[in-house]
Amino acid sequence: MTTTRGTIFFPGQGGAGPGIEKQKPFIRLYVPEISMMHSGTINVRLKSPLSISKHDVETPAIEWEPNRRESFKIVRALIQIPMLEVIIRELWRVFRKRQK
Repeated sequence: MTTTRGTIFFPGQGGAGPGIEKQKPFIRLYVPEISMMHSGTINVRLKSPLSISKHDVETPAIEWEPNRRESFKIVRALIQIPMLEVIIRELWRVFRKRQK
């Protein structure tokens, strides 16, 4: 496991949630537990780069909105936020690649 430190650098504005809600039904075919997860983001600035060399799941290209086709690379991560006394044990980070 890689450990790096970071700080929350700005609160989200709620813009990611609606898109994630639209994507969930398609991603659920590959990651069933996504249904139980919060639709939003955590914005952090890391003190050192975090290198991700392998993802846990990759979906084929999904058209989750008309003319919006993307594949998703999903990585499991553990995030601890001591200042909030929060540990997120099962977080899936979604990296997207837009398809033409």
